[in-house]
Amino acid sequence: MFQEFFEIIRNVICFSLVSFVILELAPKEEYKKYFNLFAGMVLIIMVFVPLEQLFHMQKGVDGFSDVMKKLLVQNEIKDYDRYFKDYDQRYLEEVAAGYRDEVIQNITAIIEEEQLVVNDIQIQLDMNTESENFLQLQSVRAHVSAKYQEESLKIREIVLEKSESAESLAEINIKNKISQFYNVKKDNINIIK
Repeated sequence: MFQEFFEIIRNVICFSLVSFVILELAPKEEYKKYFNLFAGMVLIIMVFVPLEQLFHMQKGVDGFSDVMKKLLVQNEIKDYDRYFKDYDQRYLEEVAAGYRDEVIQNITAIIEEEQLVVNDIQIQLDMNTESENFLQLQSVRAHVSAKYQEESLKIREIVLEKSESAESLAEINIKNKISQFYNVKKDNINIIK
């Protein structure tokens, strides 16, 4: 009987040491609380099950032990599901924000190649994770102006002589480049002067 008791104590001490080492190696503070919860439950089970066998209390406690184990595992699974769902959502938002910034920078560079200045740019990405077009560019709306004020006046004079709906060569080039690079319909790209 004492041998079994000392074996239980030895197992608990070994588990505690290993869990302490793993806890210290955890990369983030937020993981530590989940590991502590999990390690505590495992420790309770490590102590309770051998004691149950040691004192031959199987009949009355066996059902209780199974119910407790199931409840503990179910709660752990729910906690991990919630945590990882939140983590996945945060990670997805970070990736989408980074990609959105890259797309805006690329479109800005394309517009600036045509000697125009971007005043405002708005893009729309497909954010449906189930879609095969996930993070694909759907539309672009850019407010631009001429890079140099003198050119702006000359362009406005020329535009007034033509119809107001006519697109400039720069606008056509910008739409072509964005359309080819991001596979977006030209109708979904709006350049506003």
